[in-house]
Amino acid sequence: MRIMAFDIGIHHFAWAKMRCLPGTPSALLGMDCHDFGHGLKTVDLYHHLLEYLRSLDLEGVETVLIEQQMNRMNIVATKMAVFVHAFFIMSYPHLRVIEYPSYHKTKKFGVHGLSKPERKKWSVQHVVDHVLGEKDPVGMDWLEQFPKKDDICDCILMIESFRAP
Repeated sequence: MRIMAFDIGIHHFAWAKMRCLPGTPSALLGMDCHDFGHGLKTVDLYHHLLEYLRSLDLEGVETVLIEQQMNRMNIVATKMAVFVHAFFIMSYPHLRVIEYPSYHKTKKFGVHGLSKPERKKWSVQHVVDHVLGEKDPVGMDWLEQFPKKDDICDCILMIESFRAP
């Protein structure tokens, strides 16, 4: 099974795609953190987002996780998440598309009570230590190319927590 996860943002629109087979470690198949730029009109943002989503390789993907947005905090990210959700259910009706609560990323791994900066640091460290690290040196090199790693690591953790019992 291949799972793709998205962390929504105008400047840090991140995703990761992993192969997840029962009884085997996950294998990282792709990742990116895209910046849609500053000062875009809403219509232009959605045109760019649509082009970007259409460019993604979805071969073999069965499940798409979209990080659930806190509605009051960032209305633009909330609208983008709805757009992404609608794109997948209309363009790929065979996919299972899930709005995934962000608290699962820490709760499933027994982590509680961290501040936002602590959660960001923990996210990167957990992925480096337990998911990629020595198990996937290519994935580690790939991750190192991104200046802001926590958004991609959040996507990886969404996938790992989703497949955890």
